[in-house]
Amino acid sequence: MSYVRQNYHVISMDELIKSLRLGEKLPRRSIVATFDDGNMPTLRLASPILEEFHIPVTVFLSAGSPLDENNLIWTDLLRWWLKLTQLNHYSVRLNGHVCEWKLTELTERLRAIREISRKLKLMDNEERKKAMKQLERDLGVKTSELPQEWLLTNNQIKFLSQKQIKFGAHTMTHSILSRTSLQDARYEIFESKRWLENVLNEKVRHFA
Repeated sequence: MSYVRQNYHVISMDELIKSLRLGEKLPRRSIVATFDDGNMPTLRLASPILEEFHIPVTVFLSAGSPLDENNLIWTDLLRWWLKLTQLNHYSVRLNGHVCEWKLTELTERLRAIREISRKLKLMDNEERKKAMKQLERDLGVKTSELPQEWLLTNNQIKFLSQKQIKFGAHTMTHSILSRTSLQDARYEIFESKRWLENVLNEKVRHFA
């Protein structure tokens, strides 16, 4: 962030959109900082740094159902399952192909996370949900083993919105919109915006 502040013209998402709508030329080397998903450990680390360097940031939040019940979005669940599983080897059929991964080293687990996530994102939403249920059974990680303070609560969202952080909507369940029906996509978009506006008690202007 020190490098960004020294070498770029940092603007907010609001400033960017206003300039684009008015057809104004942006200052040279303009940059906007954003985070996707937004978990508490990341923002606990990032918030004081962003304040120190006066960098505005937009965090795009997936709602879950609801965040206060620690209902992790599927991408986070996948990461935690593969981090915590006791398995040293895993094979599964995804998209019609049997895939295998060694899980003895951290680098191997990170590779498995990356590759499985990529395959799941290519599935239709309902197929992905079925695959996630199979992964949950196979990897054998109990809900009690998952982190208890991972997601932002509504009160934390309100508190952080008073800092350098603004929030935008990012679907309800982190579904891949190009893989959902139009009806489901509309629900994911509009309900996540409505949910976040109710939390913040203000208009939400941005969506990722």
